[in-house]
Amino acid sequence: MRLKLVFACQSHKKAEENMVNKIKFLMISLFLFLFGYASLWAQVEFDQRFNTFLPSFYIDFNATRAENGLDRVTMYAKVPFDELQFLKSDDGGFKASYEMSITIFDDEDFQVDGVIFERNITVSEYEQTNATDVYDVVKRSFKIQPGKYKFYVQLEDLDTHKIGVSEHKIELEDYSNKDLSISSILFSEKVEVDSTGKLVPVPLVGVPRKETGNLYGFFTIYAPEDGDFKVEVIVRNMRNKVLYKDKKKIKRDGFETPIAIAIPDAKLSLGTYNFQVKVDQGDHDTSLRENFKIYWEGLPLTAVDLETAIDQMDLIANPKDLKTIRDAPPEKQRDYFRQFWKQYDPTAGTKKNELMAEYYRRIQYANDNFRGLREGWKTDMGTVYILLGAPEEVVRNMSPQYMTSYYSSRPVKALQIWKYHTLNRYFLFIDENGFGDYRLDNPSVLAEFRNTFRY
Repeated sequence: MRLKLVFACQSHKKAEENMVNKIKFLMISLFLFLFGYASLWAQVEFDQRFNTFLPSFYIDFNATRAENGLDRVTMYAKVPFDELQFLKSDDGGFKASYEMSITIFDDEDFQVDGVIFERNITVSEYEQTNATDVYDVVKRSFKIQPGKYKFYVQLEDLDTHKIGVSEHKIELEDYSNKDLSISSILFSEKVEVDSTGKLVPVPLVGVPRKETGNLYGFFTIYAPEDGDFKVEVIVRNMRNKVLYKDKKKIKRDGFETPIAIAIPDAKLSLGTYNFQVKVDQGDHDTSLRENFKIYWEGLPLTAVDLETAIDQMDLIANPKDLKTIRDAPPEKQRDYFRQFWKQYDPTAGTKKNELMAEYYRRIQYANDNFRGLREGWKTDMGTVYILLGAPEEVVRNMSPQYMTSYYSSRPVKALQIWKYHTLNRYFLFIDENGFGDYRLDNPSVLAEFRNTFRY
């Protein structure tokens, strides 16, 4: 079965249905890109947190042993050119500038290290300024004591002053006085060999990759004693299914033995995976497990995995089309998913689908801010927000006692009214128990509202 939206030939009735779908799409596009974007900054409670979504950038960390009982933490960052504001420069090219700050806090929230620096990027062609697969690459290293830390990375575009933030919790192992230990794993797109024979990984840093091709897990084994290693690698998905397993015998190369394990033709779909390493050396053994994520080109960073991304289409996709995608075999499922969103790409011919990116960004925002007994995107507030964006005005009424008002005759602990003046609509959300589980006062409004926006 093919998706309704991709039929090349249609009957007159089908053509009329398709025209209705296009009109619906036009409405949604206008809401998302005109009304939606204009209203994103209407309320203080929304706009301060919205700021953390732009610009997007990729981060990865690698922890290795350093001297004097310290660990060396290396941060790798890739900033897509498409996320930066380029301006015409005097020499005829284009220039973008941003400031990046890295702040490190210990488990008691004391700052232990940090750095602030500015980056300037110059390109000669305008097309390069919109490239989604060209990056400014940043590498910074720090030497700190073993322990638990939080890395707070902030990027500010110096022209638009938009700010992107990324937070990461890292636990650094104490490598000193151990018979056998392993560094953290650096996931790489390839591993090169320099003129001295040293392995040099090219970090993936979470950027979108092709669905086939080698993926490398690069790590270092620390072993003070002689003896070869038996190394076992297991890759699992989040359902604990083993996707790859291999055992190797590796010769010790001094105290530090760097190793690159290739997962041949790694057919890994969008999602999170677990990479496990087990090392045996005589009477000693150690193991390490780390998660890594695979992104698809053109899909926003907020998309968790393909199955979840398909489920989250429930707010806008026709039920029959959604069932077709869900029931399809994995290889067709990916094609149908892409095909659905391609139909509604406002900038066809480019790698980025702005409508899809905005939709899943709103999904993420709803999950972060409206979560109650259900996932945020499934809540009444989440649904309204995803389809219409932030309200232009919010009226709140909260009381330690149960109350009624002219807005609602039902006894409630709190209520919110979201007003969309441009649409001449408002939505009344009530919290009957005071636990923050806001629901629409009239649930039938939500059903009617959702049907209006489905393709």
